[in-house]
Amino acid sequence: MGGVVLANVLSEPLYFTRLSERTVLSYQGALKRWAAAGIVHAQDVQEAEVSRVLSERSATVAPTTIRRELATLCSVLHYLVDSGRFPASQLARVRRLNQHVRKPREFTAKFLTPEQVEVLCRASESKLQSNLVLLAVWSGLRASELLDLEWGAIDWQRRTLLVRGKGDRERRVPVCAQLGRLLESMHQSSGFGPSATFVLHGRDLGRSYDALLRVLNQVRKRAEMPFVDFTLLRHTRASWWVQAGVPLAKVAKWMGHSINICARHYAGLQPGYDTDCERAPGIVAYRR
Repeated sequence: MGGVVLANVLSEPLYFTRLSERTVLSYQGALKRWAAAGIVHAQDVQEAEVSRVLSERSATVAPTTIRRELATLCSVLHYLVDSGRFPASQLARVRRLNQHVRKPREFTAKFLTPEQVEVLCRASESKLQSNLVLLAVWSGLRASELLDLEWGAIDWQRRTLLVRGKGDRERRVPVCAQLGRLLESMHQSSGFGPSATFVLHGRDLGRSYDALLRVLNQVRKRAEMPFVDFTLLRHTRASWWVQAGVPLAKVAKWMGHSINICARHYAGLQPGYDTDCERAPGIVAYRR
């Protein structure tokens, strides 16, 4: 049990085949950070030691990043538990530490305004950075879906994107006028030529979520905005759709959500949501 190097687990066939190439890169980065903090072997994973590392990193690292790194560690440990190389009771104690990671306090907005998106674009130092922001906003794709988006998935005639999302499920996302112009510009530019496989590529982006988030954080800091991540940009796209009067069923389909989740998040943004009862036949709204 004690001699297992956590980073080496990623190269074991039974574990490696469960993960995509992008996920492996993300896991490697997370395990390197755990190793730098002194947690290299399975025997190093003690509740007190992990708690110490989380406490130290919480002073300088966003809670979302800390939770993701802890989830990576628990994923590797779960595999070791299944193979009899780590005690399940110890894994349970480490998992409970997730409850003590502080939640982000800066996050108040559920979506950005067009003016805030414009501020992010103006704060971008390169076309690559502004393209990343606009692509995330106008498509509504998850960060993983942005990384995996290929030029071949774009139907220029039907103006749709073929997206492979969670659970390997496919869906089609409409290409609005703004997104269409952006993709055409990226396709024609020298940095995003037709010979490239992926829509997003470049030395600064790499092929991992961490690299993508690092670029977005650079833009956010220059824009002096307290909190921006890819989930917020995705919520922005969905919120704008609903505010424009797009039915929730369509938004759910385009976002890859269930209708229940979509209604819970966005129903209150529908035009006339607070006044529809007054227009319903046979109903008289109460007035004091």
